[in-house]
Amino acid sequence: MTCVAVNSGVSWAVKFASRYPELADKIVIAGSPYPPSQAFDTTDRSIQAALSNAIRQRPFVLTALVRSYAMLTRSPKLAARAYRHAYRDNPVDLATVNGYIESGWALDWLHLIGERATAAVVADLAVNERGWENEAVNLQLPLFFLHGGQDTMCPPEAVRRLQDGLASSDLHVIPDAGHHIAVSHFAQLCAIAADNTEHPSHPVSTGLPDKATETAREMSLAGPARPN
Repeated sequence: MTCVAVNSGVSWAVKFASRYPELADKIVIAGSPYPPSQAFDTTDRSIQAALSNAIRQRPFVLTALVRSYAMLTRSPKLAARAYRHAYRDNPVDLATVNGYIESGWALDWLHLIGERATAAVVADLAVNERGWENEAVNLQLPLFFLHGGQDTMCPPEAVRRLQDGLASSDLHVIPDAGHHIAVSHFAQLCAIAADNTEHPSHPVSTGLPDKATETAREMSLAGPARPN
């Protein structure tokens, strides 16, 4: 099967492929999280990199941050303001976030997290900090990265550095996309997921696989993925 992962879900996809290699054919990553191992001495301006360093020095920061955010989600106005604030310096992602909020379901999603899933979110983020990229190095299957050229949470350069240690990977950079690329370019994500072409080297491309274009159009009718 093809494992498709978005942001913090990447750690779980890598863990699954590592534990059940007979079940996973490839991993497709849309909007990779910042690799924790790169956060220590990076010069990248990234909220995720800064958070990784803060958690490494003071583990309680993670729980405190999520609980504080959970309190904000009780007020739709405050939740929307906090969500927009995280992407205030990125017009591309801010436009996508505004679309989430205006549609209405994003605030319901945030409220659900605050009311029912605070502990799960803390656990999810903690798992992401365990160093999924180190486990990915040992995978004997291809990893496909669909990444935004304007991603400020995890700049494309961080993914390129990550590629150096992978046995087989392919990076597709979309110049006008941000961190929420799984939503803004959902059809392209489907095209990569449905493509069966093997890419044994480490190419970097702004294009997309030629195969499975029609399949991608059909899959996109299912609607966008949930945000991170």
